Parts: sequence; structure tokens; C-alpha cells
Amino acid sequence: APMPCASDDETQGFVLRHLQSKLMVAALSCNQRDAYNTFMQRFLPELTTGGKAFASYFTRTGLGTPALNNHVTEIANAAGLSRAANPRFCEATWAIFWDLQQEPERLVEFAIENRMGAMAMPQACPTAAVVRGSAQNRTAAPQRSEAAIR
Repeated sequence: APMPCASDDETQGFVLRHLQSKLMVAALSCNQRDAYNTFMQRFLPELTTGGKAFASYFTRTGLGTPALNNHVTEIANAAGLSRAANPRFCEATWAIFWDLQQEPERLVEFAIENRMGAMAMPQACPTAAVVRGSAQNRTAAPQRSEAAIR
């Protein structure tokens, strides 16, 4: 069954969790522990916020803690498989660590670019469905669509 749709914050939480899992595998299997620790320290606020949004998705949609735990395990397994399947995995993760040092403001973009394609991801909810009409009268800038950030 498809996963229920996710808000922008929740979607960001998913892609950040993907990135964190991939880089954790790199820390352990590519001897990139120092780079990983630097990443965790540098982006702790964003990763904490993303982690809360990721977890709250499972609460909000009623999927619950077992589904959250299963999904976390699946992400870790997918990261391990991407390491096994890609002979240039360590080069690729080293490049991610380097890019994040140079352009930390692009964290979410890098996370989107590096999400694991094999993993199920919830679709973005139409903005109105999440907002429930509260912001419809405001003249805000249009939201970037999923298509624009792929």
C-alpha cells in the first residue's frame, strides 16, 4: 500500500534520515568516522528537527512506532546495500562530506540528490491538504513543487 502523503517538513525529515544513514554506513565501512562526526556536530540542529518531523509523520498518519522502527531498519539496510552494490560508494560519500563542508546551506538539496531510490518515500501532500485552508487567503510565494526539486 502506498504511504500516506507527507508535509514539506516530514519529507525533509525523510531525506535527511536517508542521508544520515548513508553517511553512517560510510563512517563504519569507509573509515570516514571523523567526517561523519564533523557532519553530525555541524548539522545537529537540522538533523534533530528532521528526526522529529520524520518520527511525527508516523504518529500523525497513525502508522505508529512499529512502522517507524521498521522504516528506520529498512533505511539502514538500503544504505548497507548501496555500499555493497556500488564500488565507488566511499568516493561518493567522501564527496558528499566535502560538498557539505563547502556549501552547508545546501544540506537539504544534497539530501534530496542522494536519497536512496530503492526506498519507499511518501509523496508530498498537496499544500492545501496539510495547511487545511489557514493560509489560502495570504498572498505568499508559491511553494516549490516536487518536480522542481528532483
